[in-house]
Amino acid sequence: QTTPAAVVLADTSSSASSVAWTDKDLDSTEIGGSTTWTLAADETHVSQYNIYLATSTAGAGKSGGGNVVSGVSTYAFAADTAKSSFTHIVVYTKSSLAEQTTPAAVALADTSSSA
Repeated sequence: QTTPAAVVLADTSSSASSVAWTDKDLDSTEIGGSTTWTLAADETHVSQYNIYLATSTAGAGKSGGGNVVSGVSTYAFAADTAKSSFTHIVVYTKSSLAEQTTPAAVALADTSSSA
């Protein structure tokens, strides 16, 4: 019989928080503006933040958006971006291994002007 070996496993969690949204596009079915968030408390393993439009706070139907490197806490959606059926903006952290499964989110408010 041999003596088994042991390995210590460490699991970390790094998530964005306090997501905010300001719509600057005044068309009722389009958005455009800045999303901001508080950076993950520990960015040791965060390589980037992925930002999407989604149909729920859990990130269902996520699409569009883009990404920024760790240390950056803002992303701008271009004016005239179609709102479609999207209801939220979600922000995921991503490591060199994978994107996190649970995002930080904010409701997608669409500002419009009536002339």
